[in-house]
Amino acid sequence: MMSLLLERPALRAQPRRVVGWVLGAALLVATFVPLTATLEDMPRADITFVNPSPWDIHVDLLIDGAKSRVKLATIGRRDTVQIREVGEPDGDTWTFEFTARHHATEVTVSDDKLRASHHRLPIPDGLLADLEAAHAPPSP
Repeated sequence: MMSLLLERPALRAQPRRVVGWVLGAALLVATFVPLTATLEDMPRADITFVNPSPWDIHVDLLIDGAKSRVKLATIGRRDTVQIREVGEPDGDTWTFEFTARHHATEVTVSDDKLRASHHRLPIPDGLLADLEAAHAPPSP
């Protein structure tokens, strides 16, 4: 006579599946730990650039000893522009590169000096002098 009792088969350990899940979880943790450190909220500042010149001026923030740059804005001729929420670089100095018409000038300013100026920077006189000496045509 045949039995109607159903039995569940014995569960066998599946080491490959367990190892796969453990490795997947470890990879997930290894990915997210550095990402959370990167996404931590860094100090930010609103910086105002004043351009009294007839040229459009491009402004970049140089970081990591000028190995990297963050393009901030193009400041139109005779314009004042505030760039909001600029991430503060590590250390106590800010380095900006101002460019126009194939001329460039770097300016390094201490954090204290930038704060004292209420985060307001004029376009460097040296760049303006270079553009005038080159008889660069004004921006349209």
